[in-house]
Formats: sequence, structure tokens, C-alpha cells
Amino acid sequence: MRCLSAFLPIILTTSKWYYYDLYREQLYANIQNGPLKLPNYLSEDARSMLISLLNRNPYKRLGAGKAGSDEIKKHAFLASINWDDAMARKLKVPKPYIKKMVPQEIPLEKVYGRGAFDDNMRNQNKLNDWSYIVKGNGQA
Repeated sequence: MRCLSAFLPIILTTSKWYYYDLYREQLYANIQNGPLKLPNYLSEDARSMLISLLNRNPYKRLGAGKAGSDEIKKHAFLASINWDDAMARKLKVPKPYIKKMVPQEIPLEKVYGRGAFDDNMRNQNKLNDWSYIVKGNGQA
């Protein structure tokens, strides 16, 4: 369904698979019987939509009725979407938040350990016989 793509970011950003388990048998058991655990930070409308979409009974799921995807489009969580504009591709795609990375110099001592480049401390290095690249001449 096209309108599920509007809800997909919520599912992906909760950073949790609702019924996940490492073992396949337990995963299936969780899907069939386990409690649905939703993060507290979701709005009531988001929670309501997730619960309706993840209903174990496929006949009772949101969008499974006679109205089909219109049932999903009318849910309170999606109330702010103008579906005519969406179908005509008139909606602007929101810009994603991208955290700016500030380049910073990391001292080599923090990377390789105290005394890694000091010949006087070479014997104190607990990783003797390991090689490293000396800044400048490129040799170990």
C-alpha cells in the first residue's frame, strides 16, 4: 500500500523490532503470542496506528476492511496529509536532519597509547613488537 510509506519512518525510527528474538522459533512465538512493546515517546495517534496495523488478526487490521487503504488514510495519525496532493506528487519532501560533523585533530597518543612515538618509552610499551606508522616518513 502506498500510504504505508507515510508510516514507515515511524516504524523504522523506533529502533526496535517489536517481536524480535535471535532464535527463529521464539521470534514466531513472540509474533503469535508476545506482548507488543511500544516506546513511550510515541504519540497516542502513532501508538494507535501501530497497534491497528500490527493486529494479529488479519481481518481486524487497519486497512483490511471494505474501505481498504482509505481506512488507513483516515487514521488520526495521518490526518494532516492532503492525499490528493500526495497522489499528484505535489508534497515537498522534508529535508532530513543531518548532524554536522566538526573535524577535529585527535592526538596520536590517544590512538596508539602513551609513549608510542617516544623512543625513551619504547620499552615501557606493553605492545612490543607491534609496528606503527611514524607521522612524517611513513615507515614503521
